[in-house]
Amino acid sequence: MRSLFEGTVFMRYSNKTMEELEDIEVELLEMEYNGEHHAVNYNLIQLYESMYKSVRKRAQHTRDHEDLGAVDYVKHKLVNRLIKYGTYLKIGTEKSDYDAKKTLKKVLTFDAKNPIVHYRLGFIAYKENVFHDACLYFKQAIEFQELEQSHNWQLNDLQLHRAHLYLVNSSLFVAHEANEKLKKLPLLEETTMKQYEISPLYNVINENDTYLKSHAFVKFMNEGEEHCSKEECDNLYELDSIDNRLILYFSDRECGLRYNMKREIVNPSDAYLLKDMLRSKKSSLLVDDLLEHFTKDIVSKNTFIKRISRLRKLLKQFGVPEVIENDRSSEQTAYFYNGAVPFVMMERVEDALD
Repeated sequence: MRSLFEGTVFMRYSNKTMEELEDIEVELLEMEYNGEHHAVNYNLIQLYESMYKSVRKRAQHTRDHEDLGAVDYVKHKLVNRLIKYGTYLKIGTEKSDYDAKKTLKKVLTFDAKNPIVHYRLGFIAYKENVFHDACLYFKQAIEFQELEQSHNWQLNDLQLHRAHLYLVNSSLFVAHEANEKLKKLPLLEETTMKQYEISPLYNVINENDTYLKSHAFVKFMNEGEEHCSKEECDNLYELDSIDNRLILYFSDRECGLRYNMKREIVNPSDAYLLKDMLRSKKSSLLVDDLLEHFTKDIVSKNTFIKRISRLRKLLKQFGVPEVIENDRSSEQTAYFYNGAVPFVMMERVEDALD
C-alpha cells in the first residue's frame, strides 16, 4: 500500500472529506508510534484543526446531538495534542518555549478557561521576566481550576501551590517595578507622598524563588518520589554512579534516557509511554488502559502492541534487561513493569499531566 505521505512532509487537509481525514489520522498515528516521520506532530495538529472546523460547521447546521458530541470529541484530541506535544512542534525531539507559547495560546482559542494552559503560560512569562503577564496567567489558572470539570487539565496539588507562589512573586516584581518608576516622578504633594519601603519585599521574593527552584522537578523512583532542583536532576543524569539504573529525564530541552554509561535523546512519545509504564499504580496496564491513559485517540489494539514492542526494542538497545512483561494472568492483553532494574524518572513540575 502506498503511504499517503510518501515523498512529502506537510499535507493540505482543507479539501478532504471527514472519512479521508480519519484515514489520514490512522496512518499518521501509526507513523508516530513507529518513529517513521519527523513532521507527524505538526501534521496531526493541522489535521485535527481541519477535523474540528468540519464537525463544527456540520453541528452548527444540524444541531444534532451526535454532531455536537463529535465537536467536543475532536476538540479534546486537538487540545490534548497541543498541550502535550506543542513544545516539540518544529523539531520532533527538542523543546522550544516559542513553540510552546504559540500552541498554548492556540489552545485558548478552543478552551479559554483551561487551567493547565494558563499555568504553563504563566511559567514561561515568569521565566522571561514578563511579570505583568505572569500575574494574569497565574491568577486565571487559580480561578479556572475551580471551574474545570475534566481531570485532564486540572492542576495537581503541587502545581496549585506553586501557582500561588508564582502569583505572589510576580505581583511583588510588578510592585517593585512600579515603585522604581514612582521614584523618578516629581512629587506632587511632598507633605503627603512617601517613598514606599520596598526592601521587605526582596526577602519574600528571594524566599519564594529559593523554594520554587529547589522544588522545580519531581523525581519518581521505585521507593517513592521527592522534589529537587534542576541542577540536581542535571547532575544525576550526567554523573549517576549507580550501576544498572534506568534514568528517564524530561529536561527543559529534550527527553533523555540513560542506562549505565549510555545516554540518548528519545522520541517524546516513547518517553511518555515509558513514563506511564514506570508510574502505573496498577500491577499491570491493559491495552485499553493505555488507550485512555496515554493518547485519548482511537486506534487499533494491534498498534499499541506494536508500540510496546518498539519500546522493548529501544530498551534492549540500551542493554536494559526485560522490564516490560506480558501479564499472562489477564484475559486481555496487558503489560507491567517488573521492577527488574531500579529507575529514576524526572520531570519539571510545570510539565506534569496527572
